[in-house]
Amino acid sequence: MNLSESHREALRRLEAQWNGGDHLTPKQLQEALDHWRAALNRPATPGEECLDIVHKDDAPTGLSAPRWFCHLTGLRHRVVHILLQTPQKWFMLQKRARTKADWPGLFDTSAAGHLKAGQSWQEAASQELAEELGITATGLTPEGLTPVGGPYLRREALETPKFFRNWQVNRLYHGTLTAQGLSELTFADGEVDAILLCPRSELEQLLKEPERCSPGLLRDMQHHRAHTQQSH
Repeated sequence: MNLSESHREALRRLEAQWNGGDHLTPKQLQEALDHWRAALNRPATPGEECLDIVHKDDAPTGLSAPRWFCHLTGLRHRVVHILLQTPQKWFMLQKRARTKADWPGLFDTSAAGHLKAGQSWQEAASQELAEELGITATGLTPEGLTPVGGPYLRREALETPKFFRNWQVNRLYHGTLTAQGLSELTFADGEVDAILLCPRSELEQLLKEPERCSPGLLRDMQHHRAHTQQSH
């Protein structure tokens, strides 16, 4: 998305004024959305993906906005991450497809995705596993997906190669694969190029090469490590 400097400055002002959506009214949101749809030639389309706007503590504001608009103005939204292990305690990482717009070709958690408006954390986690890896409930041990700690924040502001404001409330879920789950892996939606199975020692070595890892993986493993240390 090519933006003029005047557009960029206007968006920076909105970002500061709204503070992730904490200081946003329904009227302000609708007026701004109408303005930027016209300015950027982004008309509403059937099935447009919308995200709930939330406070830092994960409490909903009662508002939702298109995903592209959240990433343009820094509106805070929810993203779920799933970290899977084999019965032998090896971690499963995905290698993001080189066609992905964000962080192509980098290693990431097993699966991840934005929560659509009205969607629960567990619903989103199960959906992302099925869509990205073909894994359903039968591919996991009976414990299923369990949360690792509570919600945590991630925030990024990029100016190049595109103007991108990313303010997320994240939750990390853990699950253990069964042999059936491993045998049924598929990359149906094209978002994953490959998987890497590795012991914790190899994963820790990979994290020392941040240029090979997505920002999400780096942040998730910080959270996972802290939670593991607190539980022992």
